[in-house]
Amino acid sequence: MNSKQVKPLKSLKPQNLNNKNSIKLLHISLIFFWASPFHLSGQVMPNWFNEPYLEDHVVGVGISERFREAGKSSFIAKTRAKEQIYMQLGTKIVSGFADVSNGVRSLTSSFDRISIDSSLIEIVDDKSYVIDSLDTESNFIVMMAMRFNHPSKIDVILKGHPLNREEKPKWITTPPVKKGFIYGVGYGPSFKDMHNSWKRSFEEALKEIAGQKISTISSMEKHTTKNFSHQTTWIEESLDTDIRNSFILARWLDDKKKIYYTLVEHRTY
Repeated sequence: MNSKQVKPLKSLKPQNLNNKNSIKLLHISLIFFWASPFHLSGQVMPNWFNEPYLEDHVVGVGISERFREAGKSSFIAKTRAKEQIYMQLGTKIVSGFADVSNGVRSLTSSFDRISIDSSLIEIVDDKSYVIDSLDTESNFIVMMAMRFNHPSKIDVILKGHPLNREEKPKWITTPPVKKGFIYGVGYGPSFKDMHNSWKRSFEEALKEIAGQKISTISSMEKHTTKNFSHQTTWIEESLDTDIRNSFILARWLDDKKKIYYTLVEHRTY
């Protein structure tokens, strides 16, 4: 399919790139990313791993396990980086919760489904490019970016929220507050594939944002019914919403407890 046939979403405003000028601008903009590397489980990592942010870009960090086949790790990491960009630009969250209780016992059921806007795939594939990569003993990691009209300045948003590489960041318990924006903090457990840990953390942050957003626009439905002859209570809660323009600002791994944290910013306008 020709990329010209794809109509970008109104909220998606990728800018045309001039490769030579882009390289010069990125060289200047990215100096701070390598200024002070930190350690992750004994491995020296670049700053962009925990702060995947680049002004006027949307950034994705992809992680793959190491494979013997030439190019396989790189391909998987790039695919996952682009998937992360898709999710930041447009994600649909559908979840449900039901609880039935008769006063003696209760039955609880829940489900979550997160999907991306498929119209974004060709746009991101065409406009995104590799910024940097890292080959470790167990993983191949790549940073990709796409030009985007990003409204935030990370030094302003995280002012008062210094990211100490060893200590838990302040934003984990006290997220930033800014008019016109919602912030979500996600938690991910430790999986064998580190990619899944960070992905779960990001998804939980998106669901946190969705919950805050829905509470303000009254799109969450709750129903309570009681059958007094059987003393049964039935409660159902459902959520179905699109979350667009939700950008990862910072990530942090509690290496002792193996908990993966992600801070995401969502603009409400």
